[in-house]
Amino acid sequence: MAAMDSNRPSATLPRFALPPRCRTGAHNRAALPCGLAAVCLVCFGCTHLGPRLEQTVPHPGAPTLAEVLADLAANDRQLNSFRATGAFTLVSPERPGADRFGQSTVTFRRPGDLNVVGRKLALPKPLFRLTCVGNEYLIEFPTEKQYYHELEGAEFESVPFPVSPSDVVREMFFPEDWEKLTPRHVRMVRYDDGTRTAAIEVLESILRKRVRRRVEVTGTPWVVTKSELLDKQGDIVAVTQKSDYRDIEGLRFPAMVDAEFPGEKTRMSFNLRSVTLNPQINPGDFNIDALKQRLESLGHEAVEYDHEQQP
Repeated sequence: MAAMDSNRPSATLPRFALPPRCRTGAHNRAALPCGLAAVCLVCFGCTHLGPRLEQTVPHPGAPTLAEVLADLAANDRQLNSFRATGAFTLVSPERPGADRFGQSTVTFRRPGDLNVVGRKLALPKPLFRLTCVGNEYLIEFPTEKQYYHELEGAEFESVPFPVSPSDVVREMFFPEDWEKLTPRHVRMVRYDDGTRTAAIEVLESILRKRVRRRVEVTGTPWVVTKSELLDKQGDIVAVTQKSDYRDIEGLRFPAMVDAEFPGEKTRMSFNLRSVTLNPQINPGDFNIDALKQRLESLGHEAVEYDHEQQP
């Protein structure tokens, strides 16, 4: 499908019915977990949205891997960018409690650029801003006059896996290039015809049979409901759950996305109220140099994350 008209207004999302099991209903501000901890969970929940997409029951027996991969790839090809609004929640062990922003905007462009602006419902001024472009990211707390900037990304000390904000963004929206995977790179380990759920394992390579990702999909049409990224020891690095999918003119878009890094005890969530697919993107939203210069001109303080202070 061609990209949607970028000038049309944001659309509310028509609901579609998923199987019941698929519904999911610091000591210093400087101690941000590499900025990355601020990107660990995204959860989209919708209000006042249209009817749910109807999924048909596949033929008896498990589907072929080729069918599932082709369906997922065809859906991803339709999405180049989106802009959404909703509530945003950030949970990080380096910040007391949870930061909740009832009126937030999210702008995404492929393959892994993200801009998040968090606001309170009664306060129009931004209280939190995250800008991620490739391996560079900028986190701002405007009312606290502090920001955190990282050029090369970060590495979690607690897991043997280098993670940058762009890695997290891809986990949320494009964890795999389904089009490049073949049935030789994946294997189906479980299928439940009653719940229309298949469990798939993605292998490191054809020769190296190490499982690097476990995925659950439901259909049809096929959608990812859960993804677990594994390190070389087989431990879970990231868990992403997606549910409450909506049909936007043929594109299957999750109203709820939940990404978590268990080793870091970090989460981020959104409650989506509206979305515009493939809109015209303002380049200024992703100009980190310009955003950083603006913060410096306002007298905001650059803070650094100290790994040595981590427990």
